[in-house]
Amino acid sequence: MDRRWRQIKETKMYKLTLDPNIVKRPAGEGAYFLQVTNPEYQEWLGQGNQPEPAETDQEKQYRLLAELKTERNRLLAESDPMVLPDFPGGSTQALLAYRQALRDFPVQFPSLASLEALADADWPVRPF
Repeated sequence: MDRRWRQIKETKMYKLTLDPNIVKRPAGEGAYFLQVTNPEYQEWLGQGNQPEPAETDQEKQYRLLAELKTERNRLLAESDPMVLPDFPGGSTQALLAYRQALRDFPVQFPSLASLEALADADWPVRPF
């Protein structure tokens, strides 16, 4: 157990924040924020480690948009079989409109603020 803990401790990573006095320990390791003067962080730096840079607003916007498109693509793929000619019941106009709404969905979020405000209720609703 002690060896495993040492391995986990050695792989610890920190990320800078936009506040120069604060660093973040990533979620995969039990996320929390520390002052840059914290002895744990200072020891980690003393071992020659470097923190990841802070995520800029533009990088965050790109990341959130990529996550949105990944979910959109999953929903489109989920409904793909329903628009095939041999699908029982055929393609309905509602299903085709839903798929078009999914394709058009990302353009509704041109800014970081709009992406951060995205809620589950904002997604197009599957017709059945």
